[in-house]
Amino acid sequence: MTTPAPGAEPRSVDVRPLSGPAISGLLPTTVVGSYSVPEWLERLKTDCYQRRISTAHLNEIHDVAIKAALKDQELAGVDVVSDGELRRDNDIDYLLVRIPGVEIPHRAKTDYYDYYEAKVTRPLPAPTATVPGLAADLAFTRAHTDRPIKFWRFLAIVATLASDGANGIGFNGPRCGPGR
Repeated sequence: MTTPAPGAEPRSVDVRPLSGPAISGLLPTTVVGSYSVPEWLERLKTDCYQRRISTAHLNEIHDVAIKAALKDQELAGVDVVSDGELRRDNDIDYLLVRIPGVEIPHRAKTDYYDYYEAKVTRPLPAPTATVPGLAADLAFTRAHTDRPIKFWRFLAIVATLASDGANGIGFNGPRCGPGR
């Protein structure tokens, strides 16, 4: 890396993201990690998993929360925005419920952040298969901002798989979340 001459203006960076216009500036800004989930949204997510509100109603609430998160980031001057991962309670369950061959016998949860008990009951799709739901999530986010988008990926999913001998492979996820 070369050091600019004394008194010289620093050179700006021209970033060309996958979506949205190019960003010019010294250091484009973005967010790291999930957007903070407000307590009211935590309660509503838990209500949905305990069958007190419908999934359709929760999806509408997610839409509103994501629009607000995008607007917060835009008003704060964030260059590359995120949907805040507000639809995804935890990476593992978001993936598991969408994979053909994974069975989740009991979808009710005590708390929205609990993990499902899941079993792989038939061969899984090829690793190149797309994850259903992600394209729709990205399309929703793109429709509500003109900024470049940093979109969530399964980079840090580490699952503990254990064979139960009779029924194939079962997922034994960690128990974590608020108060755990």
